[in-house]
Amino acid sequence: MEIRQEIPLIDRDRSDPNGLDEGFIPFATGAGNPCVRPRSFGSERSAFKPCPVPQPAVRSQPRSEPHPSNPSSILLSFGSSCALSSSCHAGERTSGLDGARLECYSALIQVHRSGDQLPLRFDRSWGGARKGAGRPRGQHKVPHRARPVHKTRHPLHVTVRMRGSLPSLREDALAKEVVATIAASHRDSFRVLHYSVQDNHLHLIVEADDAASLARGMQRLNSRVARRVNGMIGIRGALWRERYDARALTSPRIVRNVIVYVLMNGKKHGHSFENGIDALSSAPFFDGLVGGARSSERSPVRAPRTWLAGVGWRRHGLIRTDERPAGFRT
Repeated sequence: MEIRQEIPLIDRDRSDPNGLDEGFIPFATGAGNPCVRPRSFGSERSAFKPCPVPQPAVRSQPRSEPHPSNPSSILLSFGSSCALSSSCHAGERTSGLDGARLECYSALIQVHRSGDQLPLRFDRSWGGARKGAGRPRGQHKVPHRARPVHKTRHPLHVTVRMRGSLPSLREDALAKEVVATIAASHRDSFRVLHYSVQDNHLHLIVEADDAASLARGMQRLNSRVARRVNGMIGIRGALWRERYDARALTSPRIVRNVIVYVLMNGKKHGHSFENGIDALSSAPFFDGLVGGARSSERSPVRAPRTWLAGVGWRRHGLIRTDERPAGFRT
């Protein structure tokens, strides 16, 4: 559609016999447009028919009704640009309209805005917040977030929990397989210093040269224990309930407290031991117990290399066999 300016059309001067003198210029751009407007006014004037302006076919809607496809819409309705005639030819003159004024009207713009927000529809039935979505909830869940940066000088307390409805790992046959697997899991970059086998979980104190060595060592240990235990009880699938939990031991006092917690953890769960030493832990092979006789069997654990695990914790005294984990009540 051709764009036109809002310029009023008035009478033209008769002085030019050819119909277009220097006092007139085209009203709108376009070839063959006979509509003109004057630059100056002469003494004799007669009316001149303007050409029709194409009207846009836009449907006007009441102000109270929202637009069918958009709650905030702009509705346009145009009035006549001029007093239009059915035909107009170059040089045609009309008499009897001296002094007549032809009026032009501007486009009328109506802006309609609706205050109602249209609802959003989601047809899909998957994803989003819904009942039962996400990971199963329960107690003692290890969060799936990035682990802290591991430092070689810090030993770690690692806990691995078994899923429910399975036999106790403290049964003689299963415990023997678990201890043998721990003894075979050592590498130069990954070492198990202490362990304790409980009914449904394992406590370990380990050393690792870096984070990658820690991850590979724990994966190797967990997978081997799972295969052996599953083979003995005749099941398939996951043995461990969740990924392992690892906490860095950063001071001599913390290391000593955790050694007591791991070696005496059976007392926390209601087990009683002869001479206060749990046979399903590394306590029989530990030289840091007061009055404890070391076993003559080959130790399934390795000697510590870090200062905290080997020397630092001893500054707070050796461990007595009557000690109990922190928070234990009789």
